[in-house]
Amino acid sequence: MKRIVVAGASAVFLGAGVLLAPSAAADPPIEQCGQYFCPCPDVFRLPTELDAWTSWHPVLFNSPYGRSNIYCHFSPQTGYLDAWQQGSDGYHQLYNVQNLSSASMGKLYVWNADAPRERP
Repeated sequence: MKRIVVAGASAVFLGAGVLLAPSAAADPPIEQCGQYFCPCPDVFRLPTELDAWTSWHPVLFNSPYGRSNIYCHFSPQTGYLDAWQQGSDGYHQLYNVQNLSSASMGKLYVWNADAPRERP
């Protein structure tokens, strides 16, 4: 009898945890940003992260801020990903290094230290 009660209580707590868990998609998916820039720190990976080279995520090089404060705009018509990272002196563009990448969409991005902008 104790096993049934423990199993039932576990199922109730597990169900409540699933229902009350915070949403993993707090930011809109990159495809739904439309003409606006959306926060997208989860789109990129750093070269030292485990899934950087085995996933679809673009790899970001040379960023002094890691993956924080990145804003993206994705054009589904052209497949172009326009990405900017907010730094202490403004927004820096993340350049796609198409010719070094083996992926057709361009998997490598480099942080541009020159010419920060006020807003992307």
